[in-house]
Amino acid sequence: MAKKKSPARVVLAIASWILFAAIALPIVTGRPVFSYASSGSMEPTIKTFDGFFVEPWPSHLQVGDIIVFQSTTRGGPSVHRIVGGDARNGWYTQGDANPEIDQVGGEVAVTADRVMGRVVTVDGKPVLVEGFGVAVVEATIAWVRIENAAGGARNLAAGAFVAVGAVAAFAFVWGGSRLPERRDRSPRLERALSRLFPYGILGKHVAIGLFVVLLAATAYGAASARREVPTHVVVVADPSSGDGIRAGAQGQVLDRKVSLGSLGFLPTTAILEAGSPGIVAPMGTRHVPPWTRVEMPYQLVAGERVGLQEETVLVYRYPAAFPEFLTRAMHDTFPGSPYFALASLFAAAGAAWVRALGVWNRPVGREFGWEAA
Repeated sequence: MAKKKSPARVVLAIASWILFAAIALPIVTGRPVFSYASSGSMEPTIKTFDGFFVEPWPSHLQVGDIIVFQSTTRGGPSVHRIVGGDARNGWYTQGDANPEIDQVGGEVAVTADRVMGRVVTVDGKPVLVEGFGVAVVEATIAWVRIENAAGGARNLAAGAFVAVGAVAAFAFVWGGSRLPERRDRSPRLERALSRLFPYGILGKHVAIGLFVVLLAATAYGAASARREVPTHVVVVADPSSGDGIRAGAQGQVLDRKVSLGSLGFLPTTAILEAGSPGIVAPMGTRHVPPWTRVEMPYQLVAGERVGLQEETVLVYRYPAAFPEFLTRAMHDTFPGSPYFALASLFAAAGAAWVRALGVWNRPVGREFGWEAA
């Protein structure tokens, strides 16, 4: 007879894995699973500071859906409703409380690569947690205090990631997440499992499996780290006609700034680079505290050709798990590589924990409802 599982252990296992997924998924994919409104542009549907759940990989978007997307005017995520357009040419978006669509204000039509998720709704209404953002603001203040006491955001973040992974691994190994007793399976499946795992599913197999999952998700996160921010200037022949903002004389250097936010609750390292010949970027690196926005300066040089000149600025955002100089060095070697380094850190911490528990070479197949015959 199977041993009855403790409800407390089951709750601990489920809660620890949900917490681990909620933290790891945004880190390795750059897509939120839960967020909150920082303004009233979606009122009364979503009030300021209301929290909402996000479907990270939505399919078949349509007019009426509320989406989270990377805004070219805000330099960070925005949550608005689709009011027109299509998947091929880009969607037109608008806040429920705004009088005009975002594209009138300069927002580029939202294409699939900039969609970060769709707000989860039931019967057309978002699933909300009222006032969640207030708690986040208060938690951010407390975080800054703890961060200062820990000697910096990177020390605190690295310790938190390892601790959460350890709690999840502990709950798994000690049976909190055990599935019901195995049921009859296909003889073919049994033979395949026996060949793959002649001694049963060992702790090291679980560690390797988690590493593969992390690696796959990290590849997506690395690809999403790069964001192109379009900018433009109207080049005029008469120097007196240039206002230094929207219009500039031939050869004039215009000072610009790009606004960008952190990766949600994660302290972030942002890197700014030139994406086209007309941009003079200082190759700057900037630390962005959790739930905050910063501005990074760059310069746009008006060309010799009179008329509209379109340029691009590149922004990369990485979790600040490493010192800035190290993140910069890895990025310069291969853009996106800090994500792979972070995945390796997670994997090493998980493997060390499995070894510390003494289950590296111990069968844990019962956790999956299967053991070698």
